[in-house]
Amino acid sequence: MRPYKKITLLILFFLVGLGPWVPESFSAENKKRKLPSVPEKPIVIKPVTLPIPPHIPDPSIAEIQKQLQEILKVHQSLELQRDRELEEIQKIMEQSRIHQQLLKDLAKPAQVKQQPVLEEALRREKIQIIEKEALKNQSKIEELKKKSSPKKK
Repeated sequence: MRPYKKITLLILFFLVGLGPWVPESFSAENKKRKLPSVPEKPIVIKPVTLPIPPHIPDPSIAEIQKQLQEILKVHQSLELQRDRELEEIQKIMEQSRIHQQLLKDLAKPAQVKQQPVLEEALRREKIQIIEKEALKNQSKIEELKKKSSPKKK
């Protein structure tokens, strides 16, 4: 019997009130003398070599990696699209600044020129071109707003 089991039993006997009836095997005298025991055979441990299984990737890992690659591709394409849209907006803004300057110049009182009819025709033509470009730019801006707004499900 293992020593901790003996101690546990002794404590149990004393707690229950069976102290005087403790078996002799637990007495201090028995500890001094050796009990006959079965001769122990030496334990022989034989080395065992297990074959190393080939590395087989988990299919879920491959699927996750594939999904991550797709996400990265989508992210890259969105960045390119955003860059193109920013360039387009910058061009529209620059064109708007030019149009504003032209309109300021056209609003100034005209100097007496030799061909007032021709000057007036050019002025009207410039205003029409600016108006067409402004409408075209406005539609581009609206289109970009629709693209960039989050889609509702």
